[in-house]
Amino acid sequence: MNEKKKIEIDKLLSSKVLDLLQEIDKLSSIMDDKSIDKLENILKKVKSYQEESLKTTLNQENETFMNFKSKGLSQIEIVKYKKIENLKIENLNRINIFAGVNNAGKTSLLEAISLLLNQNDIYHFLDIQRRRAKLIKLNSLWLNNEFLKDIELRGVFNYVPLVVEIQKQNEKSETLNKEGYLSSIDIKSSFGDENLSSSVRLFEEKNEKHYKSIKIVCNNSYSSPFSIQNKDDLEKHYARAVQKDILIDILDFIKEHIDPKLKDIRFTKEYIETFKVNHKDFTIDLSAFGEGLQRVFYIALQFASAQNGVILIDELENGLHYTLLESFTKFMQELAVKLNVQLFLTTHSKETIEAFVSNGFENEDISYNLMVENRRENRVKVIHYNSDLLIKELEEHQEVRGW
Repeated sequence: MNEKKKIEIDKLLSSKVLDLLQEIDKLSSIMDDKSIDKLENILKKVKSYQEESLKTTLNQENETFMNFKSKGLSQIEIVKYKKIENLKIENLNRINIFAGVNNAGKTSLLEAISLLLNQNDIYHFLDIQRRRAKLIKLNSLWLNNEFLKDIELRGVFNYVPLVVEIQKQNEKSETLNKEGYLSSIDIKSSFGDENLSSSVRLFEEKNEKHYKSIKIVCNNSYSSPFSIQNKDDLEKHYARAVQKDILIDILDFIKEHIDPKLKDIRFTKEYIETFKVNHKDFTIDLSAFGEGLQRVFYIALQFASAQNGVILIDELENGLHYTLLESFTKFMQELAVKLNVQLFLTTHSKETIEAFVSNGFENEDISYNLMVENRRENRVKVIHYNSDLLIKELEEHQEVRGW
C-alpha cells in the first residue's frame, strides 16, 4: 500500500466513519430490528478484514519469565537490526532518553528492544512489521518481499543474558506442501539457560505458525504516534489501569492540565469498541478530542500493562503542546516509580529533554543518550550523558539533540 492510499484511509477512518458512528449512536434508541441486523452485518464484514489478514495478535496472555520488582535492562546489544549493527548500550536507568535527528535509528532501537523483550513471540514480531509499515492488516506476500535482513539482538535483564535471532529461510522438507509456499521466518531466543523457538511459514493465501510455547521476559508495551492503535491492546490497558487504581490518577491529571470539564472516560463496546468521554457539556467519542489529550490518555494507560517491566515510547512530544511537557514527564516518572516501570523513549525535541530535567522529579533516574550516524564508518553510534552532564550541557545552552 502506497503512502497516498494510507493517508486516504486515515482520513476516511478519522472523519467520515466516526461522524457516521456518532449519528448512529444518536439514533440508536429508535432503531428497529431490521436496522440493527443491517448494522450487525456491516460490523461482521469489518471484522472479516482482520480475520483474512496475517494474524498479528495472540488471543491469550503470554507467560513471563519475570513479573516482580527487578533491576530491569542493564545492557542492550544490537548486533544487527535494520541499519543498526554492533551497537552496545550500557549505563541504562529507570528513564532512558534517546535523541537524534530524523533517520538516526531511534525507532529501530525501540523496535529492537521490543523484539528482545518479547523473545519467541511470533505474533509480536508480525505486529512490529505491521506497525512499521502503518498497515491495518499484514499479508504474507508483502512480508516475504520486505523482510530481507536477519536480526540478532542481545541484552541483560536483571543480570540474566537475553538473545533473540530471527532468520528467513526456504525450507527443503519433502513433507512441506510447496503450493503457494513463499518462505519461512524462524525465531530462536534464550533467557538464561531456557531456549525457545517459533516460526511462521508464509504462503500466498495463508500462513502457518509453529511453537510449543511463547514466553516473554517481562510485561512491556510499545507506543508510537505513527501506527494504528490496536483496539484489543487499548481495552487490555484500560482494564489494567482500572484494576491497578491508576485510571483515577490519569483522569485527575487530564482535568488539572488539559480539560477541567472532563468528568470520565469509559471503554464501551456499544456498536463499536471505543472510548466515550463524559464531559460536563456533552458525551462524545474520545477521537473527537485533540490529539494531545488522546496521546496523554493512551500513553498513561500503558503503564498499567507494563508493571514490573518496560514501556517504549516513540517521539513522546508528537501531538503534545510544549506547555504540557513538564507536567506530563513528571507524571510519567511518578507512574514509573509507582508501578516499577523502566522507560525508554525517543525524541528530537529539546523541550522534551529540558522538561525531564526541570520537572522537579528525581534527575538521578535519567540516562540520556544521543544517537548519531557516523557516515564515514557507515554505522550508528550512541553518546551517553549521565544526569549531571546533561544538566550541565543544558545550563550552558549546548546542543544535545545531534543537530
